Amino acid sequence: MKAARVLPLLVTSLFACCATAYPGYVWAQTRLEARGSNIKYRFVDVSHTFQSNVVFDALYTGVPGSNEVHVGGGYQFKPVKWLTISPLLYGSIGRENHERGVKVAVLAIVDTGAWRSAAYLAQFAPVAGEVKRYFLCDSLDVTRILKSWEVGASLGVFAQETANSWALGPTLKHNDKRGAWAVSLRGGTDIDLRINRVLVF
Repeated sequence: MKAARVLPLLVTSLFACCATAYPGYVWAQTRLEARGSNIKYRFVDVSHTFQSNVVFDALYTGVPGSNEVHVGGGYQFKPVKWLTISPLLYGSIGRENHERGVKVAVLAIVDTGAWRSAAYLAQFAPVAGEVKRYFLCDSLDVTRILKSWEVGASLGVFAQETANSWALGPTLKHNDKRGAWAVSLRGGTDIDLRINRVLVF
């Protein structure tokens, strides 16, 4: 099959799979996250987890010179009470450089009641265009829970053949009835002051 046909077929299949999942909409959860920073990093993510634990996820990421959309899905596992793991597969498209590809990712969340950690790791593989294969961790957060507040550290990594970057620094989060606010100040390749808003409904 030609590479130009792989991405639309993959995205359509994933969307159909998620849209026809077990219809437990009463207990389903939708999550919206938006991020912005002083280094012109932009991020919007919408995910929906069905009662069957099937996950649909669509996200946009943007930095100067790159705008990407990833659409896909996966499955949420909870092997123990304090651990949630979601392997995910996306079809990817970029505005610049005729970018087309697939992205394999895993989202892992640890919540012990006193400590919380979340990590999103992904590998992009090109199908067409000029964008090279890359790995990213965006991000790995470890926080101590203090009632409605969380205090800890945030790490981000991007690795590619022609470009590598990293950022590490403190993060502060506040949880409310609608979700959470977070701010982090990370140093490394750049000084990254980042603000996050998460809504859950």
